[in-house]
Amino acid sequence: LRIASYEKNIKSRIVDGQINIGLLYNESNAASKKNMEDIKSELSKLAGKGMKIQGASINAVPIKITSLKSALSEGKIKVIYINSSMGGSLNSIISLTQSKKILSIAGHDAEATAKKGITIGLGLAGSKPKVFLNQNSAGKEGCDFSAQLLKLAQIVN
Repeated sequence: LRIASYEKNIKSRIVDGQINIGLLYNESNAASKKNMEDIKSELSKLAGKGMKIQGASINAVPIKITSLKSALSEGKIKVIYINSSMGGSLNSIISLTQSKKILSIAGHDAEATAKKGITIGLGLAGSKPKVFLNQNSAGKEGCDFSAQLLKLAQIVN
């Protein structure tokens, strides 16, 4: 969530006083569903502790891969975490996030997914967090990241 604070346009992603973070998962894959539930639980804990982004509360919204288009058409999801096990859907997901200006984040195969077009890939280098940033995708999703993040992240385009 700290990454979102580096996005200069984050205020434009606030809807009704909250940032709705879509948690995209493959409902037919048990590991994907469990990962989504784990992330939702962690985000709920942070929200319960009063964590906010630019004064906005955090709202985790599970989204089944089969419901993605309809969930995004409502216009309330402005950030999406893309879970593992998306199969051959990654290109169409990226196309949607770019056309709808939704910040895309992935925490699996971080560097590879960022190179494919996910804006932010979150991974580990040993025991330290590692951020991969695809600037081309960031621009297409309407993101403008601060110089601080650009110094921290490994740029992959």
